Amino acid sequence: MRFKQQVSLRRVCLKVTRFIDLDLSMYPSFASSLFRRLGRNVWFKELGHGAGSTISSLGGRVCCLGNACTPRLLSEWSGAWFEPWNFLNDVDGMHALNIAEKLMSGYTGLRLVVSSPDPLKILTAVFLSRRTDYHGNVVRWVKNAFSTHPNEATLRLLGGSLSTLSSSFQVRQLAEVIRDIEEVAALSLSIDPWKLRERLLYIKYVGPKVADAFLLFTGKGTVFTPADTHYQRLLRRLGLIPRARIPSKDVCLKYGPECASCRLSGNCITGLSISMFGRLSGFIQTLSYVHDKLVCGKTQCDICRLRGFVVRHPLLED
Repeated sequence: MRFKQQVSLRRVCLKVTRFIDLDLSMYPSFASSLFRRLGRNVWFKELGHGAGSTISSLGGRVCCLGNACTPRLLSEWSGAWFEPWNFLNDVDGMHALNIAEKLMSGYTGLRLVVSSPDPLKILTAVFLSRRTDYHGNVVRWVKNAFSTHPNEATLRLLGGSLSTLSSSFQVRQLAEVIRDIEEVAALSLSIDPWKLRERLLYIKYVGPKVADAFLLFTGKGTVFTPADTHYQRLLRRLGLIPRARIPSKDVCLKYGPECASCRLSGNCITGLSISMFGRLSGFIQTLSYVHDKLVCGKTQCDICRLRGFVVRHPLLED
């Protein structure tokens, strides 16, 4: 009689100081395109490094089940690698500090879910996310694009089949810059993050928001702030940045990719956010995105934790 050999999967767990809401944390993360939700705070990694692993969060710990699981990967995939409450000293000004604390206390389980071993897939997801519904379109496109070769580190295997994903301009443009996307993604493991930001900006169709979102969600640094109209609108409503522009690709390339040395950073949402929130900047932008989507976008002002700070009410704006 033959007996099936039982395969023992590695199990790694980490204690966390505060409960991590994986479902909420996956919502704003581009790494979520590599995962599938199995149940409440249980996610299965379908694509990329460690495909086949399952992560979960319960009470005061997070766990990973799978042969690729390591404490470092679990820390990244669960968001445990970055504890935002440890960086409140970075915030400049009492008004900004009060707003940061209000936002953070309203979404206590939210963390930054990243995946540093999957630069190509994260960059593909971010690139495709421009002016479309991330959860409705981008997640599906990424899964369809890589599902045939879930562990491969190249898009060129797909050849002309990218056009079968969608007729959208995002997919057409991705096909145009595949080689550049792959080259920069490969560099990401060995180059300084600010130099990497510059290389990203040289890619056609890639602007500061795409570059900063890639850097943030591959764990290159939490100062990277994917500023967009959502962030601009919320900061203005709260009186933090009355007048500031969304960063421009041309300006970033002209004056240098590093915000601290840019002569126009004082008139740029990204530069001002980094100056104001320091290493919390990327996390505050992520919180703002979630808040804008779940509260402001649904005009649920009566439940808004920030309503006492609003100086420009959304219903009164042009």
